[in-house]
Amino acid sequence: MQNLWYPKEQKSVPLPDKNLSNGTLEALAEWNKRTIKMLILKL
Repeated sequence: MQNLWYPKEQKSVPLPDKNLSNGTLEALAEWNKRTIKMLILKL
């Protein structure tokens, strides 16, 4: 299920706090926001 959340380019994206291991929606939402911002900056 993690594959659905994380893109194949996740290696280039720094992982968030240890909260991600808990699989909390808040951590995923926060990480998604950071990922989107980084992707936009790369574009």
